[in-house]
Amino acid sequence: MKPPGKSAKTGAIRVWIAADAPEPTAFAANELACILSEALGIRIAVARDPAKAKHELSLGSQAGSPPSRSSPVGDGFVIEPREKEVVVSGASGAAIVHGVYRLLRQVGAGMSLDGRLFAPQLKGSFPWSLAAERFEPAFARRAFVSDIMTYHYEEPDLFASRLKEDRKFIAWMGWQGINRFFYIRHARDSRARIDELAPALRERGIGAEYGGHVLQLLLERERFTCTPELFPMGSNGRRNAQGNLCASNPAAIEVVCRNALSYVRDHPDNRLFHVWGADVREGAWCACAACARLSPQLQYMAVVNAVARGVAQANEAVEVAYLAYHDTIEADPRLKPDSNVCFEWAARERCYRHAIDDPRCSVNRFYWEALRRYVDLFHGNGHVFEYYADAVLFSGLGFGTPAVVERDLRAYRRAGVNGISCLTFGAYSILAYPINLIAFAANSLSPASKSWHAASEAAAERHAESALLMERAYRHIDRASKLVLSYGDVFRVDRIPQRLVPAKRKALLAAAANFDHAVQAAEQAEPTECAPLHRAEIWLWRYGAETLRALADYLQAFRDNGADRSSRAHRALGVLESAFSHIRAIAPQAKGVWGEIDLESLHKRWLAALRRRSDLET
Repeated sequence: MKPPGKSAKTGAIRVWIAADAPEPTAFAANELACILSEALGIRIAVARDPAKAKHELSLGSQAGSPPSRSSPVGDGFVIEPREKEVVVSGASGAAIVHGVYRLLRQVGAGMSLDGRLFAPQLKGSFPWSLAAERFEPAFARRAFVSDIMTYHYEEPDLFASRLKEDRKFIAWMGWQGINRFFYIRHARDSRARIDELAPALRERGIGAEYGGHVLQLLLERERFTCTPELFPMGSNGRRNAQGNLCASNPAAIEVVCRNALSYVRDHPDNRLFHVWGADVREGAWCACAACARLSPQLQYMAVVNAVARGVAQANEAVEVAYLAYHDTIEADPRLKPDSNVCFEWAARERCYRHAIDDPRCSVNRFYWEALRRYVDLFHGNGHVFEYYADAVLFSGLGFGTPAVVERDLRAYRRAGVNGISCLTFGAYSILAYPINLIAFAANSLSPASKSWHAASEAAAERHAESALLMERAYRHIDRASKLVLSYGDVFRVDRIPQRLVPAKRKALLAAAANFDHAVQAAEQAEPTECAPLHRAEIWLWRYGAETLRALADYLQAFRDNGADRSSRAHRALGVLESAFSHIRAIAPQAKGVWGEIDLESLHKRWLAALRRRSDLET
């Protein structure tokens, strides 16, 4: 917010911070002063007091005395109301930001997912019956994640639009106590981060993380012509430049370590270095005689340990992340990580109908056991990478699974995981997955948060005058999600085993009916200031209903043996193609850059894959 205007009358209350307060503490003080000034109609100034501790803030007419309670470690905080002042203390600037926002939430202030600020409701006299609170987050690392390539940074207009989306989202992250943002880099990216967003992250105490699928960058592909022995051998006995590296070749490891150290030194603000291999299933690791004796997990572990050792020897404090994903999702019992190596477990193909620890789910039983083995092997030093707002996995359809999010995070906490992250796609994720984003943020702080609150909170903050109707709509989306999200990428029904097709077709049709009910509930609402968002959600859910019915028809075409089998499959594909008109109808500001540009190209690829399957089958 902008600082209070100088023309406003200055009140007796001030916000007090240390003379040498770090940037996040100063930011928190300014936020508190601005929001209270607006609510009270007076100018509340920020004052510096040399006696204050760096990670301490007080609100009152005088600087007051130090906190009487010790602060939690990390970015936990203490709110301590007294007769004539309120003290917020913590162990870091980020803790003060989180404590101030929690204080403001106690008096009714808040921020919506789209960046709208809700003013506090101040009743009675200062300090407004504020409650004492000592809070320690459930997870030390609470992160959102985005692919750098989705920023379209080489196209100025698109880039500017995406930056606008993310600045609003980062403001909301601060209110929710999120403390990390991770930029995933791919081999084709010319950027390692989005520098333009660094100030917004830094002032809120949100740490940045870099890396991603960078192993192919750390061993430059240009080296292949002269030194092919550094690169992986395929099952055909030939070296290739498309995979990762030959993990048994010391020269390849040396190049990777040297470039990794440069990467770390070039980005001193990096809080966790993600060294991931190529984003493919099978075939990226080496099959030469020496490497063939090693599983993909052991090949990868050798690389990550070598990088971590080089980083430690150079006195760089950053940890290095080993990605458990695709080929490495199961833990090889022979894994021995170095002390500055953590795991990052990403079970993209899991079932989202059920919680990760639900014993009734045969799919998730496998993944849950795999995670527990990683926790044991890494002595609890690990993180879970989740896909609750993954518009690619969910094929652009709007879903919500707050009960799954809540139970998942309770399970992850119980298993001993110390960090959690969630992949996002800018404004499109805010449009399509608001319930999941709200549930993730709340449960990353405290997995005791009730999942049913997410739907009511989303409805209240997005559609205040029609909250009950829109909450009903969101609950229909929740029911649809429970029927569909069991087999990975939603569009790829061609991967469903034949024995499961009848039940899945029935579930898809039932889910489509729930999308219809959501549309009907939303159409009864009377939008006012949020009319563009209201219309966008209706278009999104119509896309969902038509897509799921067409996918059910596509499945049925391959169950039947009649002469019109091929024509029925192609009719279903035609409906899938035309359903995308609903996404085109959504206003660009509602669906964001990803929904305007990326989704359509991906939709064509998904259709092409189903078309190839139908051509093969017929």
